[in-house]
Amino acid sequence: MRKVVSMALTAALLAVPATTMPAAAYSSTQQNTAEALNHLELFLGTGSGFELDRQMTRVEGVTMLVRMLGLEDEADKAPAHPFQDVDDWADDYVSCAWSEGLSNGVSSIRFGSTMELSETMFLTMTLRALGYEDSGEAADFTWDKPYALAKQVGLTDADSDNGTFTRGDAVEVFWNALSADMEDVDKTLSDQLIEDGVFTSAELAEARKIQKGESISTGGSSGSGGGSTGGNTGGTTTPDKAPEDYTWEEYQAMTPAEQEALYYRFDSVSDFYTWYNAAKEEYEESQNVIEIGPGESVDLGDLLGQ
Repeated sequence: MRKVVSMALTAALLAVPATTMPAAAYSSTQQNTAEALNHLELFLGTGSGFELDRQMTRVEGVTMLVRMLGLEDEADKAPAHPFQDVDDWADDYVSCAWSEGLSNGVSSIRFGSTMELSETMFLTMTLRALGYEDSGEAADFTWDKPYALAKQVGLTDADSDNGTFTRGDAVEVFWNALSADMEDVDKTLSDQLIEDGVFTSAELAEARKIQKGESISTGGSSGSGGGSTGGNTGGTTTPDKAPEDYTWEEYQAMTPAEQEALYYRFDSVSDFYTWYNAAKEEYEESQNVIEIGPGESVDLGDLLGQ
């Protein structure tokens, strides 16, 4: 069997350029799962958030896979790929995936970069990354029929491709892959990650709580933080507090990841901005008052004749 490259798993699923493909709804489970992976620094989302409802292209899927397997450092050393339809930003990732046998092109000179990534494709690439073969006499599965093996190792419950595969779906597959057994190795993917020092057993336990929507104790992780579940950020956005109860000052004190997590806890974009504007107005009004002694204050508006 082909052996997976030794994983110095220090990179994450990072931002990739947005596409114009239609969006599909994502579940709260997918949101929790994304935050759990974010806590382990395996998924950082994009500059516009996690974008779990967005479909991906083949080149985006390959980029995510290379990064989540910790192969980013090796990517720039990989033999150059032969494809003519890969943008410069993705060259190293495609070269790495191609040279490691994780993904092939749609022809000898085309990778199919802008083609929509299907669940079948992503499951096949993930199985390959776990060490399973889809070619040769001892093949474990065929590249266009990964579902039986994917179900067996626990990547998915699906029997076939439903036609829509989003970043949220990819996050779920990867989360399941953490508990999947690697081929020809007596360990799971998460065992390998822990062995390589990407995260600790304690951090994985915290991530599992986050994935279930539970709160975790603060200050116990050296990871990136779990968004709405605290992490090493002092618990600023713990689920025990309703999102609309935060003050403007608390929001400004949050990290970008915490602000993003709080945003996603509102039921809608309009609800978030209603709270945002009201919290900001309340804060600004409070700054018009100066305390001049115990129990005494002066309204700046009165001083200015407003």
